[in-house]
Amino acid sequence: MVASSEVLPEASAAPDAAPDAPVITAPATAARPDRGAATALRTVRTRKPRAERFPLVGRAPDALRARAMLLVDLAERVRGGARARS
Repeated sequence: MVASSEVLPEASAAPDAAPDAPVITAPATAARPDRGAATALRTVRTRKPRAERFPLVGRAPDALRARAMLLVDLAERVRGGARARS
């Protein structure tokens, strides 16, 4: 009898097979599809590339002009005590 802590050697496909002979095993069952990976492939890799546009960021003349226009527009909408501070 074999104790539970002992490790048994693997059985070969045939008792008279050479030690380097390939072992024939049953075909593997199909793995469940990874839903997260499938979603990532659909959303990230096939997304249409878009040029990034940040009109208020940077020191370019267009960005400075856009920030100035934003501040003026915000100041024109203010009423009451906040208007006196702007």
